[in-house]
Amino acid sequence: MSDKKDTRGESTKVRSIVKPQSTAMPDTPFKTSELYGKDKKLTLDEENKRPAKTRTELYNELANKEKVLLDEDFFEFSNPVVRGVALAIDAAFTYGLVKFSLLAAPSEVKLLHLLFLDKYNLEFMFGEKILLTTTMGINIFIALFLFIVIPVAFFNLSLGKKLTGQRVRGDDKYTISIGQAFQREIIYKPISIACLVGFILPFFDKKKKSLHDKMAGTFVIKE
Repeated sequence: MSDKKDTRGESTKVRSIVKPQSTAMPDTPFKTSELYGKDKKLTLDEENKRPAKTRTELYNELANKEKVLLDEDFFEFSNPVVRGVALAIDAAFTYGLVKFSLLAAPSEVKLLHLLFLDKYNLEFMFGEKILLTTTMGINIFIALFLFIVIPVAFFNLSLGKKLTGQRVRGDDKYTISIGQAFQREIIYKPISIACLVGFILPFFDKKKKSLHDKMAGTFVIKE
């Protein structure tokens, strides 16, 4: 500060003006390499940590948890003993289907000769024995598909489950496709029975699932 006298002889304080420094960016271009080095790249702090889950992953995780809770609260899973009774009924019914298919095969072969082979003077290229065996196999497949697979796929039950008040459900949509029913009843169930695991596993599984249920993605409930 400096003193200065005016015309009246009184001193007046004159403030010196200080020019503030500019806060603007410098004219020269700013380079990150000046701070972090020439080859340094800016990275996130959590680059080495587990990446955050996407909204789809979070949604699927929550949906699975809700589904598990819904299954436990809404469904009453079938007792393994009752399932064994239904299995015995289904086994007896399947045996009857197979037996009928085998007995019907000779009559079908004769009918095939009468209507087609003999009429046009043709012979089966692999012989009569193979023709009879093939007819038996086709009969068994058709019988099992119509009376075992179709009821499970469309009505979620077999004869044994109908009589014992049970239904088969799918893990994903609670319904079963034809392919899923075919795999469960024709492929996985015989494997489960042959291994004897199918009889034991339901007693220790939370959803009372047998081995063929786990392989086919199904479970059995009380109707």
